Amino acid sequence: AGTKVQASPIRSFDITETIRLGDDKHWIIAAPSMDARLTLEYRLDYGLGSVIEPCSFLTILSPAVFAEQIAEARTFVTQYEATHIRSLGLAEHVTYQDLLVFGDKGPIENELRYANECARHKLLDLVGDLALSGLRITGRIIACRSGHALNAKLAAAIVKQYQQ
Repeated sequence: AGTKVQASPIRSFDITETIRLGDDKHWIIAAPSMDARLTLEYRLDYGLGSVIEPCSFLTILSPAVFAEQIAEARTFVTQYEATHIRSLGLAEHVTYQDLLVFGDKGPIENELRYANECARHKLLDLVGDLALSGLRITGRIIACRSGHALNAKLAAAIVKQYQQ
């Protein structure tokens, strides 16, 4: 899709106090950085019996890392979820090549681009949710089983910290 230079400068913010949100199973932490960069880690684990294997992804965010290691990570669902969505009359035009659909033996009619592609996609979601804060954030963020709702709560907490 390319890039576009924005007309106004972005506000920068260094996380100064640790923020922890969630519970024992789904959580997200933002902490100060030691090196003036944004370090992101996503830990994905749907538990025993899931067709999606546990994996994680850790990176220091930069435009090059985003373009080369994160942006192409595809969304994913289980075969059960895909069947349910289609039973509602939704996504009928979507094929198994458009996203990752996991059956008992892994992706159906598709292959992973990375062994940890699912964690990379969840990190992609996190980057997008944090971008909605309007801030260029410096810090270390670790997410475990978080989703858009928890990511958005973190973005709001970071904005609140910025405004103090």
